Amino acid sequence: MIIILTISDNSNWVEAVFFNQKVNVRSIIRNEEIKYMKFFMTKTNICCENIIHYKNYIFFFVKPSLFQKANKYLAQLRYALIGKKILIIKQKRRIIDLIYTFFPNVNIRKLELLIKNNTGDLELLIFIPHFKERGIAVGKAGNYIKIVNEIFEEFIYPVKISCLYLRD
Repeated sequence: MIIILTISDNSNWVEAVFFNQKVNVRSIIRNEEIKYMKFFMTKTNICCENIIHYKNYIFFFVKPSLFQKANKYLAQLRYALIGKKILIIKQKRRIIDLIYTFFPNVNIRKLELLIKNNTGDLELLIFIPHFKERGIAVGKAGNYIKIVNEIFEEFIYPVKISCLYLRD
């Protein structure tokens, strides 16, 4: 049996329990992350709040008030770190805000939370109205959504995220 909860239902219970849940991004700061934090500070003059270096992705978390300023340096950062996929993410505390910041250029129409009764596993379905935007969210060969799922599992909250095309 699967229970479906959706944010579009305006359910206060869903918002209170899952989507408005406060989370902390856990990160182990190793020497390599310190090197990238220093590099980020040198290039942008902004101190990032947190960093996750996972496989060939580097996520710099910055305060929301500094996001626009930091984002102006994104092309420079990517050029300087060829071979790495660089993303600047707003440091948010609520899980719903983090989901939106991990998919910044995507129009998310609807979110649904599936709870599998037999295992208790959570799956978050993100419905996107345009097929091209879904492709952006999933990434080439599904790499970006796989990385986001691994990051959520390891550093944020154990939930599987899927992006689906919402046909009107």
